[in-house]
Amino acid sequence: MLENSRRTPIGVSTDPLRGVAALFATLSLGLLASCARPIERVAFEAELLSAERRLSEGPRDEAERRFRKLARRARGDEERTEMLLRAAEARRRVGTPDAISDARRELEALMEEASRKVLDVELRAKIAYAIARVSLDLGDETRGRRELVELLDSFPSTAYAARALQLYGARLKEQDARAWADFCEVRYQREPKSALADQYAWESGRIYFERETAEDDVIAERAFKRVLTGWTIRTSGFWDDALWDLSIIYHRRRRFADERALLEAFIAERVEASAPGSYEHVNFKFAWMRIGKLLLDDLGQPADAARWFQEFPSVFKWARIRDEARYWEIRAWERAGEPERAAAAQKQLAADFPESRWLVRLASGDQS
Repeated sequence: MLENSRRTPIGVSTDPLRGVAALFATLSLGLLASCARPIERVAFEAELLSAERRLSEGPRDEAERRFRKLARRARGDEERTEMLLRAAEARRRVGTPDAISDARRELEALMEEASRKVLDVELRAKIAYAIARVSLDLGDETRGRRELVELLDSFPSTAYAARALQLYGARLKEQDARAWADFCEVRYQREPKSALADQYAWESGRIYFERETAEDDVIAERAFKRVLTGWTIRTSGFWDDALWDLSIIYHRRRRFADERALLEAFIAERVEASAPGSYEHVNFKFAWMRIGKLLLDDLGQPADAARWFQEFPSVFKWARIRDEARYWEIRAWERAGEPERAAAAQKQLAADFPESRWLVRLASGDQS
């Protein structure tokens, strides 16, 4: 009989049950290996939370120790740098001059390494911001401000550039508000397309706006209009601030038609709310109320004002000031010589808001 030419490889069992067991063991080891990394990350993140808690509450030296330990276990250069950055922050918060100086030296070394390795731009901006903060903590105001401006130049599109501008502005404005306005104006003229240009334009106008003189209002109006024409409510966080401030300029200069047109243009940008609290932080509902008061008190159109207030509760279904709008509807109908409509509106107010303070105000006869 010829020998079977198919030979069993050395070390491989011909027993089917033993083969299945070996396969199961291999798969189990693979599964455990694949789970090891996620488990390790869960532990890392738990220790990170613990370190952050100690950074916030103390002891700070323990926070620093934990961040340094995490840096040794970090996944990649950027995570390691982030942990060492947090360790330096813990050192800074010890608060002694020596500890702050130590933090600065470590931050400078981190920045040199991050720049050499071309790490994430946001991370490098964060280190630069921390360095400037340390300079200010050490009382070197000139150096700290210079470093904040260098951050603006080097990392203009980062979140830390915006924070640097805010910190620089707070310190310069306290010392010389006009110098802050001039700084923002120069920056806007030099970098009209930068990520911070809208803030430069708004900030430069805001200083003059706060002076409340006719001459200063002209300068502020020009600055705010640059924001309104250069951006939209969806592309700038300062668009609605500029519009609101400009509407106040129009009001105090008795340009009521311009004020109304501006506020109505603002309301046209509104997206209907879908739940309680939607866009509560934006001025849409207050713009609507201001138009009603404008019609009532400044333009002498009480019937139009009443209709404007009447619409408010149905337009702003979740607003907390719906009862106030109903109150002013009542007062507007009274001024328009429409007592029956005023009574109907009062009945609606009592039905919808039986506990409203505006009912008490009506009962007291307060007309203000």
